[in-house]
Amino acid sequence: MQKSVINETKLIIEKINEKILESKHKYYNDVLDFLNMTFLDESKSILKISCKKISFSKDVLEVYNYIVKKHKLDIDLVDIDYFNFDIEYDQEDVIKIIIQLCNNLLKNLNYQMYTSIYNNKKTIKIKMLKN
Repeated sequence: MQKSVINETKLIIEKINEKILESKHKYYNDVLDFLNMTFLDESKSILKISCKKISFSKDVLEVYNYIVKKHKLDIDLVDIDYFNFDIEYDQEDVIKIIIQLCNNLLKNLNYQMYTSIYNNKKTIKIKMLKN
């Protein structure tokens, strides 16, 4: 009897762990899709995203808000109506906004996006954080 209860408890714990892993996998894929959309890339890995081009659009912000809602993240939604996409924003401002949004999502996966200067040119990179 006692052995049966222990085995049943182990099975329950295994199923919970599977659900957690599945949820993390879905979140990872959602964030990867967001990054690919934002940086006009088709990477299969967050660390391999090419951050050479940036798409700052209503669609990108809608996907961001969708991820925040879907995964019930404790971060604010973006007020999409605040932005006028008919005008051109300063490149530095766009980079700051995009990095902030990306870091909001990457934090839960233990990644961080940052800028660095290489050959007098600003580049955007993603790194894995240490636990």
